[in-house]
Amino acid sequence: MVIVSRKMLWAIKLRGAATEQVRFSDENLSDTTSSSIPLISRILITASIIALATLAAIVVPGLDVAFGLTGALTATVIMNVVPGILFLSLDADNVQLGISSTSRVIALFVVIYGIVMGITCACYILAESVL
Repeated sequence: MVIVSRKMLWAIKLRGAATEQVRFSDENLSDTTSSSIPLISRILITASIIALATLAAIVVPGLDVAFGLTGALTATVIMNVVPGILFLSLDADNVQLGISSTSRVIALFVVIYGIVMGITCACYILAESVL
């Protein structure tokens, strides 16, 4: 018997599962959603994030630096790093995909280029705000 929430009914019907074998449950499954991180660690992580955000708000002179850093980092990640990593995660032994070792090397260079450009753009924006 499969246990799912009522929200998953549509996905189950789309996948063609037999609805008579599904038992509905509105409560969360405690064994799959329980956190393995201790409470003290979660409190320390939350306090650190709040402290870093407060420090950044005090140190950064204006929103143009924050928007510039956000744009520089997300643009390089979206355009270079994520597609390259997704390509590298494909199975190289799958003959139907036709992935050559040359294309994997090119994808690795694109990922490295994206990381270098993200760091370069972030350093430029930070240097421009200081000067």
